[in-house]
Amino acid sequence: MLRILNMSLFAGVFLVLTVGINVLITTKLLKQHDAYTPRIVTVNSADLLLGLVVQSDPSISQDALNAKARRMNASLEKIVLELAQDRNLIVVNSASVLAGAEDISGLVLSHPAFAGEK
Repeated sequence: MLRILNMSLFAGVFLVLTVGINVLITTKLLKQHDAYTPRIVTVNSADLLLGLVVQSDPSISQDALNAKARRMNASLEKIVLELAQDRNLIVVNSASVLAGAEDISGLVLSHPAFAGEK
């Protein structure tokens, strides 16, 4: 009788350990999967232009502001692609904001390429 009780206890402990290990492994795998799943985001060009104006020195001339906007526009595609690759993002049309896509316009404006554009 004692032997059956010991075997039952061993089987119970083994079952609990097995289930616990399976839960830990599954949780770890799901977290890794989420890290590789790309997020769908958008960039709003109107927000970028407004952010450029707001970040600019108020005494800047209209010609200098136009030149800044042209430089920003010239490097914008490269910067958005770099951010998309570095952060595993899929960038879609800004109309997709209505469908719930995250807007990363602020992230683009904070990119080091625009940091010196004050």
